[in-house]
Amino acid sequence: MVALNMKIKIIATLFFLSLGSFFLCINVGFGQILSGQEYHSQVRQAVATGNSDRVRELFNVQRGEALRFIEALLDSAMVKKARDEITAGQREWDAAKALADLYADLFGDSYYRERALRYGKFDSSGIKQKAKLIQIKNQARQTLLKGDFQPSLKTYEQALNLAKEIGDVDDEAVIIGNMGVAHYFLGEFDISLKYYQEALTLLERIGNRRRMGDQLGN
Repeated sequence: MVALNMKIKIIATLFFLSLGSFFLCINVGFGQILSGQEYHSQVRQAVATGNSDRVRELFNVQRGEALRFIEALLDSAMVKKARDEITAGQREWDAAKALADLYADLFGDSYYRERALRYGKFDSSGIKQKAKLIQIKNQARQTLLKGDFQPSLKTYEQALNLAKEIGDVDDEAVIIGNMGVAHYFLGEFDISLKYYQEALTLLERIGNRRRMGDQLGN
């Protein structure tokens, strides 16, 4: 039982950390420190100027931040398209796809390339539903980070139902994992473990090996 509780605690902590902070500071070498926002800005600048070597350098320095940026671009693309900002949304999607392709070439991990392609298949109705899902999911995450675990579960439940409705297995896996975090901090360990196992099953199905490894702590 002690070993099981320790395993749950490790996975819970990793899921909680995977929520991330947009302004997390990272070391990019030569003593320079960039916030997440500055990192994203530098990647954008390197892409805009066609400096693929600089993009590779930034990716190699902090892979996790690179993935968060790709995720942010994909979500931004959906939100902008839902607002009928089609050109701007397509530009964000194109950037996300290009970065996902580069990431796959660098690290042999094609998950984000395939995720970008899945996002690209949403029709107009699906795009609006996806934008709504992003809004609800972000509300739930902010509530969770504040330590309001019970209210976060209610909001995550809404997000989960919507993710299932539109067939968004990527967000479904993340949402279920974060619901496991909330249950863990509520002391509901058996329920928490059930959610973690379900999330890991989904992550394995969609080939998100990096996140699987993060959650398993290896």
